[in-house]
Amino acid sequence: MQATAQMGQYEIYEIIGQGGLATIFLARDTTQGPKSPLLALKCMKPEAAQQPAAVQGFAHEIRLLTSFDHPNLLRGQDAGKQRGIHYAVTDFIDGPNLRAINAKLQSPQLLLNLVPFLISEVLAGVAYLHDFTGENGKPLHLIHNDLTPANVLVSYEGEVKIADFGAATLGAPKQKPNTDQGVMGTLSYLAPEKLLGKKFDLRADLYAVGVMLYELAVGHPPFRHREGETDMDVLERITRGEFDPVDRAGNQLPDALKATIGQAMALKPKKRFASAKDMAKSLGIDLESETAAQARTRRQFLLGAAMKSLFAPEFKTSAHRR
Repeated sequence: MQATAQMGQYEIYEIIGQGGLATIFLARDTTQGPKSPLLALKCMKPEAAQQPAAVQGFAHEIRLLTSFDHPNLLRGQDAGKQRGIHYAVTDFIDGPNLRAINAKLQSPQLLLNLVPFLISEVLAGVAYLHDFTGENGKPLHLIHNDLTPANVLVSYEGEVKIADFGAATLGAPKQKPNTDQGVMGTLSYLAPEKLLGKKFDLRADLYAVGVMLYELAVGHPPFRHREGETDMDVLERITRGEFDPVDRAGNQLPDALKATIGQAMALKPKKRFASAKDMAKSLGIDLESETAAQARTRRQFLLGAAMKSLFAPEFKTSAHRR
């Protein structure tokens, strides 16, 4: 690969992601030699750098990324400012995100056997996040707030990583949406209590994982526009907990999968799972057991093989740049 630009010690090759506030490039650390691992270089856009709140949020995300140490969370490696541009360096995850997987699947049945494992990997990262403590050992009550398919990365080796912590909040066990900044997160995955401006806690994250599980298992989002519906109509249905039952999808889903979706997406938070670990157990995976840890390598291999098959052209292109 030929570098197209340079950012400090990092050679930049191509754009691999775009967001409202930043552009993500494929890069490599020149101090580590030409065969060093590829990295993701996230650069804040100039217009975003003019917004104090955006700069503060970017710095907040960098602090979190460099503090985390968990196989299911994206790992931060470096951060800085060059030529007036704020940047952060993370591991490069070679593979699609969950949104691309959903779009590619012609039939959810193709990946159904691996869905519990994939979601349990997400839940393992969420559990670490929710239990994260500060330097004083006290819990930070950290909530991701934007768990969506676009922010879950799945590598061709079967690794599952949660990314994008720009909306993450910490504070009291129960938090109130910041109405000055609007409701943070992606509407389709926001828990009803957040949409209604009520206090929320970690169970709002579990609701979002439930929505992702529904979409992955059933083949479409739970809150699709019905004929004649406006966006406001759909939002009102979310706040009432009215979504198409999984039984109507025409798929023969395992009872455990249906029960997990139903509980995770319960309208009232108190009826949802108390923790990410409890939700994983409902899928048949005990995140703290030695048996699950031993089975993880095999399941990861199978998930990676499924990704290589499902995204064969993309994997071939990726192999060339590696």
